[in-house]
Amino acid sequence: MRILLIAADSVQTRYLSKALTEAAHSLECQTEWRDAIFVASSERFDAVVLHANAFEDIANADIVSSVRELAGHTRGATLAVIADLPDPAVRSELLWLGVDACFTRQFSFMELHERLRRLDALRIKRRDGAPRAPGETSRDTTDDTLKLDASARAAVQGDRRAALSRHEFMVLECLLRAREATMERAEMTRYAWPDKDEINPAGVNLVISHLRKKLDAACFDVRIETVAGVGYRLVTSRAMQRAC
Repeated sequence: MRILLIAADSVQTRYLSKALTEAAHSLECQTEWRDAIFVASSERFDAVVLHANAFEDIANADIVSSVRELAGHTRGATLAVIADLPDPAVRSELLWLGVDACFTRQFSFMELHERLRRLDALRIKRRDGAPRAPGETSRDTTDDTLKLDASARAAVQGDRRAALSRHEFMVLECLLRAREATMERAEMTRYAWPDKDEINPAGVNLVISHLRKKLDAACFDVRIETVAGVGYRLVTSRAMQRAC
């Protein structure tokens, strides 16, 4: 997922940033409130996490008005808030404003991570108009053909698996989320290398090349096509012939 973390610089913020990055997410961290609002309104994210307790002016003032402002800029992304809110009326109002999940200061990263993933899966299903199958247990599924296993950082299709590097995983996730539409190279680069302002084009080409080889070696029913002058797209076809 592409996640926007809004939190003032602190030990807990650095821990959360590291944990989300190691969980193979594309992370953008903003420590200034006005900058965070600008980024949320100008870029597209799958989830926005506001650590309200990290901002003294938010934690000690009206968190409802702050969340109301933020919710107006998230553009359909999952919104999670970390804040100590003992008043159930305040928590209820945040949910009414569009917050999808509330956590206390002493939150569990495991719970936060799983909640974000499940909410994202539901968001994708609503977007695609696909109903959840009874008893469905698959995780990190972006279509019916190819799945991503974030815990193992691998691509899975049936009984076939391919271990991926961090950047290979994020490139593939970005292409999967485009649903066979062309993904611009610049946007894909921001997704897979969120902590870099400039990326050597040769490095991007190398990751794409390695990813193609791994998908082919595992006999996955997908291929990465280059769209000249634009970027890439992931094409899935059950009818593709494999000499495997």
